[in-house]
Amino acid sequence: MEAEVAGQGSSPVAVSDGDRQIIRVLLVEGDKEYANSLITELTERDFQVRHFATGSEFLGSLDHALNAHVIVLDWHMPKMRSIDLLPAIRKRGIKLPVVFLTGLNLIHYESLAFERGAMDFIEKSRGVETLVRRLRRAANATDNGPGIGSMTRGRLTLLRHVSRALWDGVD
Repeated sequence: MEAEVAGQGSSPVAVSDGDRQIIRVLLVEGDKEYANSLITELTERDFQVRHFATGSEFLGSLDHALNAHVIVLDWHMPKMRSIDLLPAIRKRGIKLPVVFLTGLNLIHYESLAFERGAMDFIEKSRGVETLVRRLRRAANATDNGPGIGSMTRGRLTLLRHVSRALWDGVD
């Protein structure tokens, strides 16, 4: 089941409020309790989180990637290996930075994640502050140029982080 927390119907660009930048995260996490806790923690730190319980739910909703800045994948997901989800995301043309979360940090897993194109690999026990810093870094380090996301000129919005364009909000 997909659940959106904070920012329903928001625009595809990062929202600024003084020094704050709202970063939109797509979270794929099968542990509902952990996901709810993480969503609360991230929301309190100026993130907007859209949660998916399974990889297949996420793949069925990739249109949400137009509004996102970073994808967070749990390493151990039910029904689909997250390491197999990353190539499926790339095959669909989504170039967002991907960060893996794991409860068991094995060097082999970390190496495999980086070989497949992940931006980061974080052990869950490192805590939310470490995750927040790394998600901000990931959101600001896209292959399409510096800074979060997009540029708007009149009715045209260029979404650099996903290599897409919107005219009057339409892809």
